Amino acid sequence: TFDQLQEVRRIIEPELCALAAERISPEELEVLRSLSELPLTDTIEQHVERDTSFHVAIARATKNTPSGPLLAYERTWKKRLVLV
Repeated sequence: TFDQLQEVRRIIEPELCALAAERISPEELEVLRSLSELPLTDTIEQHVERDTSFHVAIARATKNTPSGPLLAYERTWKKRLVLV
């Protein structure tokens, strides 16, 4: 459920952010900056895609490969929720 997804995110995301802050490259930081801009003209689908890409960029910046499957799971759930 959405509540379960949010619960997992609250557990995992703070640590991912802390690792990313320690390991991020200048190029990755620029990607995060560009993804953090949320145009008011975005559709819901565009917003979800931008938000998901933002979180994926954070995970990549950790240089921790196992975080990828967790984010793939999150992306699948977000897309399901938008389509409902």
